Amino acid sequence: MAVGLGEESAAETEYQCPPGCRRLRVEKPLGIVFEEVDDEKGAIVVEVAPGSNAEKAGVKLGERLMAVSAATLKAGKEGEFSNKGYGGRPFDNWSIVMYPCYNEPFRQIMRAFVSNNERWGIKHVSIVLQEAGAQAAKDSSEEVEAA
Repeated sequence: MAVGLGEESAAETEYQCPPGCRRLRVEKPLGIVFEEVDDEKGAIVVEVAPGSNAEKAGVKLGERLMAVSAATLKAGKEGEFSNKGYGGRPFDNWSIVMYPCYNEPFRQIMRAFVSNNERWGIKHVSIVLQEAGAQAAKDSSEEVEAA
């Protein structure tokens, strides 16, 4: 079922944030600049535009992107569509999922962001962010345990 304007999808509401992470719902345009992590997998926040929707939502520099809402096409997966637009074409043949970003290629993560298209009425993006330094602390504690 397509999500109405401004509504959260079931995937967004039911998503369980990993420890040390938080989920934010940010209105578009976001006002965030991401950079790929050194290993070319994952993304971190390197800039938040002053006065932007991201700043208002509380996005902070250095946070790592763990997941983002993404629109996926479901054409052919659920039979007939309940809403048809001009020319009988369905306009509810998409659904929102939470795309995991940790260790995913940066290019794929950016595609997930772009899939949140306003032509389908998507005006917000859900992002899951890990505090800056939380992964480094986790990695160092795992190294101590291994030793």
